[in-house]
Amino acid sequence: QRTGAPLINVHCEPLPGGRYRVVFHPRIEFPAGASLQEMAQACWDQFEPVVRKNPAPWLWMYKHWRYRPLAANLAAYPFYANISEDFERRLDEGARKLPPMTSKVKLPMVTPA
Repeated sequence: QRTGAPLINVHCEPLPGGRYRVVFHPRIEFPAGASLQEMAQACWDQFEPVVRKNPAPWLWMYKHWRYRPLAANLAAYPFYANISEDFERRLDEGARKLPPMTSKVKLPMVTPA
């Protein structure tokens, strides 16, 4: 965002024999004024077809949350999940009911290999 440089997503695909294929995606150019949320969504929009095609390598078996709700079971969250007043406030305001974030960034049309 600060430099205006394009972003290039990269992922690895496991191959037989303990090898991997490195796949570079088309670069994403962001319009001036694009928000961090729009940039993050554009990245995930580019990865989504790859993950849907083969979700197994992307499955994470633990929660990746920086914050946990005050009333949450401690055992259900990793040791690094903390309580945050701002997080609690957002939950109370109904942030969980917001529609999914969508991006206005146009991605190049590419068929995953």
